[in-house]
Amino acid sequence: MKKSIQSVFFVFVMLTVLLSGCAPASTPVPPTPTSVPTDTPAPTNTPVPTKTPIPPTATVPAPDKVSEYLNGVVVTLIEPFGKDYKSGWWFDTGKLTSDNVTLPGTDTWSGFGRDESRKFVAGDGYLIDFTYSKGSVFEMLFQHEKFYTDPYRRFGIYVDNGIGKSDLWQGKTLFANNLNGNLVLHPDTKYTLLMAILQDREFLGVIWNKSDPAKTIYYREKLGTSWTDLSYTLSIGANKGTILFTDYYEIKFDSAK
Repeated sequence: MKKSIQSVFFVFVMLTVLLSGCAPASTPVPPTPTSVPTDTPAPTNTPVPTKTPIPPTATVPAPDKVSEYLNGVVVTLIEPFGKDYKSGWWFDTGKLTSDNVTLPGTDTWSGFGRDESRKFVAGDGYLIDFTYSKGSVFEMLFQHEKFYTDPYRRFGIYVDNGIGKSDLWQGKTLFANNLNGNLVLHPDTKYTLLMAILQDREFLGVIWNKSDPAKTIYYREKLGTSWTDLSYTLSIGANKGTILFTDYYEIKFDSAK
């Protein structure tokens, strides 16, 4: 009997071994995927740098007086005149010395100015220092198209024996008005002129005493729709006497006060 039990147990063990060998194997757990290393760094959200605006080449600010009339003024050109002055000017008459332009008046009105390629538009302006001799007659102006034609437009300041007036032409018609302020012009005294083309067909002309800027005359005028979106050239002319012009600045500005 004991032998029979052992035989049965043996058979049971063998069957268990055989059955376990036929059972399906457990599925292995797949390895955790890893990224393939590369030489390229992962992208970031760093913003692309923008270009830095190039500042104007001018190294001095506009005179403090300018800020009384204009906002956001930037000097874009400084022209000291003299024998090494920059190109970009025309001369009918006038003589360059070491530090100025000497402009003699002629009865036929001659002078100098910026080349025709230099166009001034709204937001542009210029400043120039000048001294004149007794009895001088001269003008400093912006103009559009050919003189004494229907499309001609001019805004400037005209000085005759120390009296400053507006120099305003529309077509073939001259409109002259006295300037406002507390300045009386005198020969052999240094002055600064500011000319600016404002927005919406408006113009500004100012003269002040270089050594006493509180002494000022000015003219500001808003003109008709025929002046809309025009561009202008810069001219300076003399009829009598002698005028000296020294430092010249070109400016841009945001708005007028």
